[in-house]
Parts: sequence; C-alpha cells; structure tokens
Amino acid sequence: MEFILDGFSLGDEKSIKISLEQVFGMVFKYVKQLSEKHGKTKVKDCVIVMPNYWTLDQRVIILNALAIADLYPLSVISENTAAALQYAMNRQDNTTHRVLFYNLGANALQVTLAEFRVANDTKSKSPVETVHIIDEFGLARVGGLDIDVLLAQHFTKIFENKYKKQLNNRAKVKMLEECEQVKEVLSANKDGPLVIEELFDGIDFQSKITRAEFEEVIKDILEKITQPIVPFLRANDIRPK
Repeated sequence: MEFILDGFSLGDEKSIKISLEQVFGMVFKYVKQLSEKHGKTKVKDCVIVMPNYWTLDQRVIILNALAIADLYPLSVISENTAAALQYAMNRQDNTTHRVLFYNLGANALQVTLAEFRVANDTKSKSPVETVHIIDEFGLARVGGLDIDVLLAQHFTKIFENKYKKQLNNRAKVKMLEECEQVKEVLSANKDGPLVIEELFDGIDFQSKITRAEFEEVIKDILEKITQPIVPFLRANDIRPK
C-alpha cells in the first residue's frame, strides 16, 4: 500500500509516493529518538505489541518498518499477552488459576485465556512466576465505537422528533462525542443523562437513558461481543455459569 503526498516536490516529481512501511518506520524512528533522549542510552532492541487478529501481511509491514527505524524486535506479542504479563508481575497469591482477558477497544475485540502458576527454578531453586497463554481470538470491525454510534442515533432520533429539525454533520459529531460520556456513566450507574448546550440552531438538548433502554438499543452489538465467549470457554473445558 502506498500514499501519495500532493504538494510536496522531490526533484522533478510533483508528488511523493510513500509506503505504509515507511510511514510506520518514521513513527518508530521518532519513538526511538524520544526513548534515547529520555533514557540517555542507545536503543536497539524492542518488544512489539500487536492485536491478536492481525494478519501475517500486517505483521510483516511492522517488522519491515522496524528495520527502517534500525530497531530489532526481541519478541512480538499480543496486547492481551502484555496485559497478562503485567497481571503476573502484580498478583499477590501463588495459587494456580486461569484468567480471561477481555479487551474491547474502539473497533476491535480481543479475548485471551491465560493460566498463571508458580514453578521452582531448577538453578536458583527459587519460585518463578509462569504465564501460559492457553487460547485467544479476536474480532475486527466491532467495538466501543459501534456502541457510541447506536447511542448517538438513538438520541438524534429523539431530538429530530421533538424539534422537527435535521442535525447537520457538525451537530452529529458533537452528539457522538457526548454519547461516549453517557456510555461511560452507564457502566457504573442505572441511568445516564445527556446534556448538550447549543447542539443545533441554538437549542440546548437534554435527555436521558436507563441501563435497560441502553442495552435494548445496543442489543445487536452486545450479541456480537458476548456470544463468542461461551464456545471459546467450552472449547477450553470451562463451563460458564
């Protein structure tokens, strides 16, 4: 994949073509420079975290970009594996148990099942924390942003029915941003208020939604992000209650 930068000249060329690897390479190079500046040491090695649903082609693009930035990847792990390692570093007990890591981002879902146990190091004879990633799966193009959009559509319909006015794109963007806040409120409360000053044509819009109404509005998305969990657990001999 290539991008064309118009308005930039290089010799006789009126535009510049730049590959995806070069774009990421410039980002990695900038991050490397920041790390060396604040760490006051040269940086060569790195560990790269990627979504577990990325394809081989996408992963190769990142590896090529690292080469452009003169960085050597010691390991490539998924985002949930990184979370599992952090959990292992901070857990307080020594019991063997399994943990399900459920990561719903803006536009993707990642689920990982990991087992944690303490083993004895054969050389030092001291206990060592071990992490075993049992299974994982990911879904692209479904996430929190879909929930925001459905919530915004719900409140937009209420506004337009009440005031008989069609929201323009600017007002819709404002509605979408505020609905994200309503979603966060509903995560810990039974209802979520929505207050937007001068949403459209000088109108201050106020409304609210209960948790039950919210779940009904987003029921299709809820099914997509929860239904795969049951067969995933059963495939790993875990019976959800």
